[in-house]
Amino acid sequence: ELRSAATALPDRIAFVIARDQGDTAARAFRRAAAAIDLADDKALDIALLGLGQNPAALRRRADAAPVRAALAEQAALFNTLGLDTAPSYVLPRMLLRGQMPAVVLSRYLEK
Repeated sequence: ELRSAATALPDRIAFVIARDQGDTAARAFRRAAAAIDLADDKALDIALLGLGQNPAALRRRADAAPVRAALAEQAALFNTLGLDTAPSYVLPRMLLRGQMPAVVLSRYLEK
């Protein structure tokens, strides 16, 4: 399950996409967002359009109070757990910090 460490607009958009279309679509957005200047609203809209998304509708839904509250709760949990790196993976017996290849992560998940 994807969680967010921040409450910025791209995080809220990823949350809405994940909720409505699933984690795969949210990951695709996060990959596209990583390649652009997130302070550039036009670039963000172009990235969303390139993924077949409706930028105006996503912005509206991302600004809704329930979405803002959910992400504020996630960010607070990130801080409460003492996490300082994203991504971080919280597993029953361990905490994994930082990006890792899928094959490595899958080995940890099999344990």
